Amino acid sequence: MEPGLPADTPRLSHDMAAGKIHLLCGPTASGKTTLAKDIESERGAVRFSIDERMAPPNYPAQPNPAFIMELIQKAQPVFMEILTESHQHLSCGNGVVLDVGAFHRSTRDFARNWATSIARPLTLYYLSVGRNIRLERLRQRNKLHGKTYAFDVPEWVFEWIEREFQAPTDDEKPIIITDQTKHAGRLPGRPFASALSLTR
Repeated sequence: MEPGLPADTPRLSHDMAAGKIHLLCGPTASGKTTLAKDIESERGAVRFSIDERMAPPNYPAQPNPAFIMELIQKAQPVFMEILTESHQHLSCGNGVVLDVGAFHRSTRDFARNWATSIARPLTLYYLSVGRNIRLERLRQRNKLHGKTYAFDVPEWVFEWIEREFQAPTDDEKPIIITDQTKHAGRLPGRPFASALSLTR
C-alpha cells in the first residue's frame, strides 16, 4: 500500500490488466491520450488510437457540420478494424486500451456489447475536466505540437463536441477521473491507478 492512499484504492497489476479492455471517454483535451499511454506503458496493455489510424483531417476554418458527419462516417470502419485487432490481442491474453473518442453513449454501448460477446471484462474511464482547462490545453497543443498532438483541432470543433458529448451515466459504472485528482496522483513512480478519483 502506498502512503496516503485509501485502503480501498484499486490497483491494476500486470496480471490483472491481462485480457481486459480499458475504454476511455471524455470531451476534447480531457487527457484521454495521456492516460491511454500511461496504461500502455505501466500495464503492458496494447493501445489503440483512432486519431493515429486516420489521416489528419483538413478542417475548414469555419463551422461545417456536414464535414464532421463525413468524418464520423470515415471513422466507423476504422473503429471496427480496431475492435477486430483488439480481439486478436485479447485472445492472446493481452489487455487493450481503446482511445477511440466514445463521446456518444451509443458508441460505448456498442463496445460493451462487443466485450460481452467475446467474454472479456471492460472498464470505462471517464475523464471529467473543466471546459476552460481543456480549451487552454487545446490551444497549447495546437501551438506547441507536444507529445499528445495528432493534428490541429479548430475551436469550432471543440465547441461542437462540447454540445454533442454525452457524459457516462451511473448505470455505465465509469471510473471518473478529475483533473485535480489526476494531477495530484501523478508523482514519480506512482502508478496511474493511484491517481484516479473513483466513483462507481
